[in-house]
This record gives sequence, C-alpha cells and structure tokens, in this order.
Amino acid sequence: METEMARKHWLMEEAEVRLMVVTGTNQLLHVFVRIALVLMALSKDGSGTRDELFTIFRFLRRVLGKDFIFMPGQDKQDFDTAVQYLFRAHVLEEDGGSVRVSDSGKKLQSFLHEMFSPFLLGYWMMCQYLLTASPDDSRGSTTQQLTRGAQDMAATLLRNGLVKRFEILSLDMLGNSITSFVSMGAVKRFKSNGHALFLPVQGEILALSKQIENFIAVPDLKTTLQVIPVKSRL
Repeated sequence: METEMARKHWLMEEAEVRLMVVTGTNQLLHVFVRIALVLMALSKDGSGTRDELFTIFRFLRRVLGKDFIFMPGQDKQDFDTAVQYLFRAHVLEEDGGSVRVSDSGKKLQSFLHEMFSPFLLGYWMMCQYLLTASPDDSRGSTTQQLTRGAQDMAATLLRNGLVKRFEILSLDMLGNSITSFVSMGAVKRFKSNGHALFLPVQGEILALSKQIENFIAVPDLKTTLQVIPVKSRL
C-alpha cells in the first residue's frame, strides 16, 4: 500500500511540474493550430483531395474548438489559408488532384503531431471513461465527477506505462472535452435541482472515439484496468 501511495504521489507531483511547462507552450500552439490540423488530417491516409482533407480538418477543428480559438463560420477560410501557407513553404505537394506531405515537410508534420496529439489523446480518454457508464443510467453526472473520473483512469494508464503524456491529466482539457462533446451531440446536458448534469450518448461517443483513433496511437484497453482514485490538485 505504501508503495502504491508513493507512486500516486510521485505521479501527481510530476504531472504538476510538467503541466506548468505545457501551459507556457500552449500559448504558442494557437499560432500553429490551423496548419497542424491540416497536417494531422494527412496523417490518416497519407494523401487525399482538398475536399477530403477539408472534411477531416473541419472535424478536428470542431473537436478541439474549446481548447483553441477559432472564429465561427470560418472553417473554409482557415483551411484555405493554412493549405496555401503549407504549399508556399513546400511542406505540401499536389499531383493529379491528390495532396500529400513532401519529403522535406515530414519533419514539420511529425513535430506538430507530437505537439497536438496530447489533446486528442485527452479527448479519447474522456470517451473511454464515458463508455464505462451504464447505458441504463439516466441520472447524469456533474462536470467535476466526469473530469475527476477520467483523470483517475488516465492516472491508472500512466502508472501502468500504457500512455506517456502527462497532459491528459489536465482537468481543464478534460472539461473542455465535455463541452465539445455537448456541441457535437455526443453528450446531453440537462439541469436537475439547479445543477448542470451530463449524460453520454453511447453510440455517438463510441463513434467519436473510433474517429479520434484514426489520428493518434492509443493504448489497448481490452484488459480491464483497476481505476484507483487519485487525490488531485491539477
């Protein structure tokens, strides 16, 4: 027990330090988010038409719309501006209507994928936690209950070495994922006794989880992990 408690204490102390560093880095991510989403869209199949890439870009933009600043109704403008910049910088190339990352642009794609993938991993983590809810449970949960529960699951995966990114312990990120899922129709929001409660739409959450898996590596959760609550200050 002492060993387990020591591991939990170390995990949260380490996470606090890392998240302090990440907070500063995240200020810079807003500058790169649009070109990053275009390059992440290409990580799914390696190439595609502009229309195909725009569809994926719009999906990623919608998913991450609470963590980054996007002007409403400017999906196409954001996409076109990012694509134009990437072509001018010789990061993208086009052949016969198919767009792909150039050999010289693959380092930038890998770098930005590494910077932005923790957000998708955090959202995927929330999906996995929501999928543990009983389909017959219609009571709903508060934001705090959901974020702490997902954080406990993330901490378990970190302790077991199944994930490496401490950013997924961020309660802000996990809270933003709930807001995003509500806007996408994957979570229902309602009020009970003056409190906002949230209820996952299981089919939509499962589909969303599968879509996110197209862009990032995720751990195999077929083996059930014991989720041990972690006292959090994050």
